Amino acid sequence: MVIIVIFTLNILFYERFTMTKEELAIEMGISLKTLYNWEKEKPGLVKLINLGLTVNDQIEEAERHLEKLKAIRESATNSNKFKLK
Repeated sequence: MVIIVIFTLNILFYERFTMTKEELAIEMGISLKTLYNWEKEKPGLVKLINLGLTVNDQIEEAERHLEKLKAIRESATNSNKFKLK
């Protein structure tokens, strides 16, 4: 169940860096008090949620870099410079 929650949070809260705790609680469908309680009483859960969100951010960044690299490769492939016969 926790794994499902983490993956759901990855999708829903990608923009967490610009969200307040209150906005995050609303998006999660919990009260702000619950969010504070989790931080205090279930730091492991909060750590897992943050880790999942961080991993998602890193995947997004890697995908952006991959697209740039593909464009560079395409440009180099279509260039006549240094083309060996």
